[in-house]
Amino acid sequence: SWELRWNQGRNRIDARTVFVLDEAGMVSSRQMAHFVEAVTKAGAKLVLVGDPEQLQPIEAGAAFRAIADRIGYAELETIYRQRAQWMRDASLDLARGNVGKAVDAYRAHGQVRGLDLKAQAVENLIADWN
Repeated sequence: SWELRWNQGRNRIDARTVFVLDEAGMVSSRQMAHFVEAVTKAGAKLVLVGDPEQLQPIEAGAAFRAIADRIGYAELETIYRQRAQWMRDASLDLARGNVGKAVDAYRAHGQVRGLDLKAQAVENLIADWN
């Protein structure tokens, strides 16, 4: 991790560094304070990327949510990863907590398959992957 490398004196950052912290919502308050302090001291730029509604940090604090609430944020409004409109709609359903509706959409398009035995599922998974 970057935190470990910094503590060992490696991967130094400077004023030309843009530090992009992905999944920032999973970073604890203590870790976030460490990143912000290191970036500020170096004169670098910190870009936080993530979704405050997703998994929260294991340690205390929701620093990303607090920062987003305090200074604002930019939000992506267009889904690029999924090409088919039904997949985009299902992604929005998942993001909004409508899991059943999203799974139903995948099932309707033949993307959800169930098997009676775990061994069959593993065999099919391996065959599909190959």
